[in-house]
Amino acid sequence: MDSSEQDERARAARRWDRRGFLRLAAGVAPAAAFTLACVPPSRDPRSRGRRDSAQDSAQDSPQGKEPGLGRAEIAPLRPPDRAYLEALAAERPRAPSADGTVVDEATAPMLYRNPVVAENCPDPHVMADGDTFYMVSTSHVLPAFPIRVSKDLVTWRNTAAWVFTRANRPDWAIDHFWAPELHRVDQTYVCYYTARSRRTGRLCIGAAVAHTPFGPYRDLGRPLIDTVVSALDPTFFQDEDGRRYLYWKEDAGPGDPGGPICVRELTPDGLGFAGDRWEIARNDVDWEGPLIEGPSVIKRGGAYYLFYSGGAYDTPWYAVGVARSLSPTGGFSKHGDPILRGNDRWRGPGHNSIVHHGDWDYIVYHAWEGEHFRNVRPGLIDRVDWRTDGWPGVGDGTPRESGEL
Repeated sequence: MDSSEQDERARAARRWDRRGFLRLAAGVAPAAAFTLACVPPSRDPRSRGRRDSAQDSAQDSPQGKEPGLGRAEIAPLRPPDRAYLEALAAERPRAPSADGTVVDEATAPMLYRNPVVAENCPDPHVMADGDTFYMVSTSHVLPAFPIRVSKDLVTWRNTAAWVFTRANRPDWAIDHFWAPELHRVDQTYVCYYTARSRRTGRLCIGAAVAHTPFGPYRDLGRPLIDTVVSALDPTFFQDEDGRRYLYWKEDAGPGDPGGPICVRELTPDGLGFAGDRWEIARNDVDWEGPLIEGPSVIKRGGAYYLFYSGGAYDTPWYAVGVARSLSPTGGFSKHGDPILRGNDRWRGPGHNSIVHHGDWDYIVYHAWEGEHFRNVRPGLIDRVDWRTDGWPGVGDGTPRESGEL
């Protein structure tokens, strides 16, 4: 073999090595991007007065780095297929009968052990649609609002789908993607959420629409609620007569979270307002401290029940309270003491959603595990016990370690 032939073979080998490397990189890059994008933020900047830290303010300033840049992005994904959803029914723990006999899998009670979502899951909301439950939770930055699914409220699976990625991000919002909720409104699905306005820097409430729970979601292109103070924590309620309402929390002023929980009737499509704004609750009970937030509304026995959280979210005194009324827009009287507060293991339980399953109502919420208030707030669930006086309760008033659904 002469020298020219040897040189040609060497060049071919180098070309092949380069092609092999590029193919390997192309295969690894999407997985690496997905892994990076799924890493939750190391902390939530939410504070007692809802002020950002100096570091957050510097990063989010017009002169600083645009939020989300440098963080790996996920392209819109196809929703899981039917086989995937059917697989969720597997590995469902069942309680044995008292005498040890075989029980009907369809009627045996479900066992659960808290947390049902062990990873970071702040401000969880659960939507029941058909025989499937969908959970979304706070993200802060893009990608925002991971979508989890379950068939039983106990076994939750990540779907790798998000409400927002950089491909469909709301143009008006910068960050602070908080407190999402998914709701079916007629034949569409609406995600109500909180985000920080690019124009004003205040927290606003947005809405995005999709034809399936997994999206893709299309934002309205503007905030649904944009007031002179921060507005956050929206929740949707549909009454038996078909009328629809949006509840949310407003701050009292810049840096002052002591404002009211409000409500307005929505237009039939859930994307506009058809009625006046009403204030229905304020922090006027000692345990509630500087604020109340995180409303969730259900109707039972002709009465409307407003579940809400009170106190600073990063303290042991954060807890869940309840008020009730004969009208969805006013006249709410409070239970007094919270119905769910922390214990030695779980601190600051709150920002709940109420979901009905079978013959029971369940409360889904986050809490801090241990003595520290940082990084991770897992997702928990407990059964709501309705008392003879018409008020709800949750066991002994603290998170259960385990139980039956």
